[in-house]
Amino acid sequence: MVQISIALASFNGGRHIDEQLDSLARQTRAPLELVVTDDGSTDQTEAVVARFAARAPFPVHFHRNPERLGFVRNFFRAASLCRGDVIAFCDQDDVWLPHKLQRCAEGFADPSVVFVMHGADLVDAALHPLGGRSPNVKEDRVLGELERWPWETHPGFAMSIRAEVLTYLPEERRPSGYNLLEGPAGGGQMAHDQWAWFLSGVFGRRQLIAESLALYRQHGNNAYGAWAGDPLLTRLRRIRDTGARRYHNLAGIAREMVNVLRAIRPDAPAAMRARAEAGAVRCERIAQLMQARAELYAGRRGIERLRRFASLIAAGGYGDANLGGLGMRAMVKDGLVSVAAPNDTQNR
Repeated sequence: MVQISIALASFNGGRHIDEQLDSLARQTRAPLELVVTDDGSTDQTEAVVARFAARAPFPVHFHRNPERLGFVRNFFRAASLCRGDVIAFCDQDDVWLPHKLQRCAEGFADPSVVFVMHGADLVDAALHPLGGRSPNVKEDRVLGELERWPWETHPGFAMSIRAEVLTYLPEERRPSGYNLLEGPAGGGQMAHDQWAWFLSGVFGRRQLIAESLALYRQHGNNAYGAWAGDPLLTRLRRIRDTGARRYHNLAGIAREMVNVLRAIRPDAPAAMRARAEAGAVRCERIAQLMQARAELYAGRRGIERLRRFASLIAAGGYGDANLGGLGMRAMVKDGLVSVAAPNDTQNR
């Protein structure tokens, strides 16, 4: 069975990290190790980790970064120091249920599976249930290679990935990041969780586990928290705020994905190089579709938009969304925009 390293990136986590560490010690399947990379904490984080290391039932390695890296680079540093076959990302302020690592390890029993993600329950600062889930994985399922869109945002603490997958592409050339509303995240590169989702979709299969295996703490100071508010209202805001500029941004990110996939290490296994090229072809197609949508939304209402909408239909652009098409929801939205929405001048 695979050996799992836990990669924990810490920064001033003294308020909650002890509860997280205690939950790691209660795992029914012990990890190979816990690697903690600290980004210059000025509170009691280091002391809490040191006390835990003295009693932990597995090795604990604490590394203090010589300079501030920020949370994304801090996670990549933690992952780079892990020795296990699989890396489980770990936030400093959550709580893992005792059988989380056991269930994830079972997912990796299939050698074609390179990534496992599970559901999690939302809780407040005192671990009281908030009634939601993130990720809200709806069913146990194995996703095939290149199934689902390359950009989805899920919290990294729910992810485990085979360490080898992180070595195929140059991490420093990660494409631009994104979130669900604002396009590229401040011009920065993909975070560790977006990168893991993207890579795993290209280089293998992904196991989704519906069961909630962690408590995702929302305490008002999360680096990134779960989506808040009414789900329907949130969806409506996303539709309202998604226009020509957003689709143009996504087309650009897809082109960046093409470039990084074609920069795969020349000594990577031949099978992985072939998968990278297949991924590049898929991302080229996605870039074309996103650019076509950008042009549709930027066009004037009436004949111009209808012509572009018809062209997307004729090109098969609204095929299965799980296989790189836009899907039926996009078709309905684009059709409504073509005939009813005002001109998208604010998003040109």
